[in-house]
Amino acid sequence: KFVSKFRLKPAEFKKLKIFQDDETKDYPPCVVNFMKNKVKKGEGRNDAMFNVAVLAKKINPDPVMYQDWTRNMMSKVCTEALHPQELNNIFKGVENKEYTYKCKTSVARMHCSSTTCLRRKHGIGKNEALPEVGKLTKVNSYPEPYWILPIQGKSIRLSTKQLYQQQLLGEALLNYDIVWRALKPTKRDPDPYRDWLEELMATKQDMEGFDSKEELDDVFNSRMSRFLEDVEDTTEFDQIDSGNIWKDDVEMRFKLETFKSFMKKMGYNWNEKECTKFLETGGAQPKSKFKGIQTRHWVVELPKQSEHKNKDVKFVKTKAAWEDN
Repeated sequence: KFVSKFRLKPAEFKKLKIFQDDETKDYPPCVVNFMKNKVKKGEGRNDAMFNVAVLAKKINPDPVMYQDWTRNMMSKVCTEALHPQELNNIFKGVENKEYTYKCKTSVARMHCSSTTCLRRKHGIGKNEALPEVGKLTKVNSYPEPYWILPIQGKSIRLSTKQLYQQQLLGEALLNYDIVWRALKPTKRDPDPYRDWLEELMATKQDMEGFDSKEELDDVFNSRMSRFLEDVEDTTEFDQIDSGNIWKDDVEMRFKLETFKSFMKKMGYNWNEKECTKFLETGGAQPKSKFKGIQTRHWVVELPKQSEHKNKDVKFVKTKAAWEDN
């Protein structure tokens, strides 16, 4: 008996209208969801209404028409109306020729689906769309960390430099057939790439890298060999204060500042703590005095060089088996 109250005839069922009708199917998912779940005061009403105003302007760019449409939509999107001045500030922002949806705000991210939005008539344009990105992972490996960025279903390994610089990120993604559309600064957002990066960092997860000891030794030996090749060496110990490396047949000695400058030249902007950690991991030791000279420095065994031994080969001319003796 209770259920019979809600039983519908076929004709009545056909008359039912689902929420996403022919009109809202062209709206971005965030606006549709704002209409389903009205935004309360203090939960991002202004950001929600900004996206509504952007949608209104996409539908009809005439200022009078889109502003009037936005005001009418406010009761469908917000539990409480915005102050007229707040609404005017939104209109000023939308009047900017570079206006776009605010996809990165917390209220929009709750309902965002860039793939769906991109396909909709009044959704984000292709130039506004960012590739689908997952949670960033930092792998704390030796001698420096690297990053894993899930993007468009692929796990991309990036160096710190590639992640920090937008151009290098774009170049790295091309290797995976992913085209990165650069985030360009606007008056409203002067550094969008930094904002995007900060969002990734806020939710990143850390993972320890467990490389083999042999691999660590190889990296250290290779780095110190390059250091020795790149910096002028000397047999006068007091010359290490001038940026040289002192060495004999067994070991090499140098200032931490010299090694730090070398690393910077190699593209690693390490601080003293990072340089110290690297040297200690490789077996180098800090010293304060040598040959009667008082100066803080580091000492480590000379890096192993690849050996190329010349074999003592003797060539002896003999007659072939078919030749006469």
